Amino acid sequence: MRHLQRSLAVGILILSSLAVSSAAAVTLNPGDLIVAHQSLSEAGIVRIDPLTGAQTVITSGRLLQEPRGIAIDGAGQIIVADQAVGGNGAILRVDPMTGTQTVIAAGGTFIDPFGIAIDPAGQLIITDRSGGGGLFRVDPLSGAQSVITTGGFLRTPYGVAVDSLGRYVVADDPQGTVANPGPGRLVRVDPVTGAQTLISSGGHPFFVAIDGAGDFIVTDRGDTVHSVVRIDATTGLETLLSVVTGGEAYGVAIDSTGQIITADNWNARILGIDPLTGVQSVLSSDGFLTDPTGIAIVPNAVPEPGTLLLLGSGLAGLARVTWSRRWATRARRRRGK
Repeated sequence: MRHLQRSLAVGILILSSLAVSSAAAVTLNPGDLIVAHQSLSEAGIVRIDPLTGAQTVITSGRLLQEPRGIAIDGAGQIIVADQAVGGNGAILRVDPMTGTQTVIAAGGTFIDPFGIAIDPAGQLIITDRSGGGGLFRVDPLSGAQSVITTGGFLRTPYGVAVDSLGRYVVADDPQGTVANPGPGRLVRVDPVTGAQTLISSGGHPFFVAIDGAGDFIVTDRGDTVHSVVRIDATTGLETLLSVVTGGEAYGVAIDSTGQIITADNWNARILGIDPLTGVQSVLSSDGFLTDPTGIAIVPNAVPEPGTLLLLGSGLAGLARVTWSRRWATRARRRRGK
């Protein structure tokens, strides 16, 4: 009976996804910030102009209930991991021109999907926090789900990103979700074998992005303060970049200049953080941003699957293979080179 109820719920989701949101058509421009937000009245996806902070609703309501990680695929479509759709969560596609929401995958292995990234082949890489935690692959055309890895270091995975070699990097923090949780950790996963390698251990890693040097930019939900940290990809050493005082750093991404962008969930604002000084600036606040969660950035050029420009969110962010000249130059000046 439970299986039948679940099948009916998925069927209803697919039918309802054909409806079009009432939001106006939106043209995405390079550098635009795409933010998911969860509201007590109506969840949605918002575009933010990075220069003016102006907000435009792309889509709201309908299927969206608790959107978390988001990413932008090679066709410029917005891909969303929603925890609550149909009771067990779903992966949704949003057309920014029409606001139409479509179910890509629901049910199956998903009970609590959270983070999302897109690999070089265009496959969707999803974290699910249930059942001890796992990492899954979803075909964006058929919705077919396959297990990449479960268990091991993964107990409560949140954000995921893809590095320049196509490997998956997962932020995992079991604190408060499982018995005897141990420390949070950052885990690297082989995309072929699913083998897990511990990158670093400690803190409460939440969402992850990859900067131009290949290091990991992580939002950390500490016991007393929330912060953004850098974790060295080679040594696993952690460096504090910026403290989000009185707030909660949620999704994280890197823009084309190397600036760190994060969603401050508690204060309903989007912050820009200088990666060298940690100085914060408010890019946009309030308005439609009720409880902002995942964040993605429209790239300067939409990549074809297989190129080295990788999109993720959150859940993980924008991974750039070459270091931004702006920040690299500033770094050389600071070193006296």
